[in-house]
Amino acid sequence: MNVTTLHYFQTTARCGNITSAARLLGVQQPSLSVALRHLETELGTTLLQRARAGVTLTSTGKEFLHYVTEALSLLDLAKQRIDGLEHDEVGSF
Repeated sequence: MNVTTLHYFQTTARCGNITSAARLLGVQQPSLSVALRHLETELGTTLLQRARAGVTLTSTGKEFLHYVTEALSLLDLAKQRIDGLEHDEVGSF
C-alpha cells in the first residue's frame, strides 16, 4: 500500500466513477482499475461495488475511506510543517 494508491482510492470514492477519477488524476483508466484491485487484494476485502453506472463504496470501503482521508490529511499537514521549518516560518532553533 502506498500514498498514491490511497489517493487513487479516495478520488475514485469521491467521483463515484473510475473513468472520471482517472481523468481527474491524469492516469489511464485501466491502470487505476488495476491499482484499486491490488489495494483490495492487499486488504483482503472488496472496497468498491462496480457497476456500469459507476462505483459505490461497500461498508468496508466507507470505513476505509474515513481512515484514508484522515491519513492523507495528516500527511499534508506534515508536508506543510516541514516546508515551514525549511523556510524558518515555524518552529524554533
